[in-house]
Amino acid sequence: MKFDLIADWTLNTYCNFSCPYCYVSMKDRRDQARKGTDAQKIIGSFNNSGKIWLVHMSGGEPFFHPDFIDLCQGLTEKHYISMNTNLSRQSVYDFCEKIDPKRVSFIHCSLHITERDNQKALADFIDKVHALEHSGFLVYVSQVMWPPLIGEFRQLFDSFQTKGISIRPKVFRGNYRGKGYPLYYTSAEKDTILNFMAVNDDADRLTGKTKGHINPDLDREWVEGYVSFLGLLCSAGSKFVKINFDGSIRRCQSDPTKFGNINQGEFNLPDNELPCKTKICRCPYYGFRFASGKHKIVKSRLPLFILRMLRRK
Repeated sequence: MKFDLIADWTLNTYCNFSCPYCYVSMKDRRDQARKGTDAQKIIGSFNNSGKIWLVHMSGGEPFFHPDFIDLCQGLTEKHYISMNTNLSRQSVYDFCEKIDPKRVSFIHCSLHITERDNQKALADFIDKVHALEHSGFLVYVSQVMWPPLIGEFRQLFDSFQTKGISIRPKVFRGNYRGKGYPLYYTSAEKDTILNFMAVNDDADRLTGKTKGHINPDLDREWVEGYVSFLGLLCSAGSKFVKINFDGSIRRCQSDPTKFGNINQGEFNLPDNELPCKTKICRCPYYGFRFASGKHKIVKSRLPLFILRMLRRK
């Protein structure tokens, strides 16, 4: 895939799940007005930018956008896409039929096992994963390693292995019972996470499975704490941007510097690398891709965005 920029776009905040570890407030997750903005306007803005984009879509749940399939079709005529999804919508099958997998970097399917409390819901998820794979999409499945779930992960992993699906452990970054994670993972919990990451590594080598532009294996880099690229040159802003639900274009999730608005078709992007100005990287997948130099692990405190979230609650 040849593209000029990556955009990490929160295209909506609406979601039908109630995951206890989600950073999106329950109010925003249930707000019908936050399912998504005008698809054709967004497509036009990307097309008129003069750039070829790889647009990574997340939410909320992207498939709740009222014109999601049309949005994907419009974007993939010229650009590329990827997404995070919980696969709860039946329009996943329309996506399989109508979207060219060659224009899709990957589809990250989040299991969220606490939200699938019966065999029918699990079977539905598994069927959709297989449908995407059979249609030629690069797919991987993850489960957030929320502390209450870690003890059950092996059983969950083995169960999905029998269905031909490997679950990747995803490091939890947040608060549980007053403790900040990943700092408060026990040694045994860290071993569980790292061991199952290694199992996935071995499986990928055997099958030749490639990674998309976001490498899920990087989670092992922050199992000990928060990642920092403070002071290092980073091409976030010139080769990568964060686009919020309100359309504002920011340098990244950690840096609030604004470079335009996608809803208004405004792009004022810098041409060069700039030093990272934030202590905690909220988008370390991209930090490892675009920052120059060696990162550090910070263990001093919860990130400010998590503290603010806890205060709201």
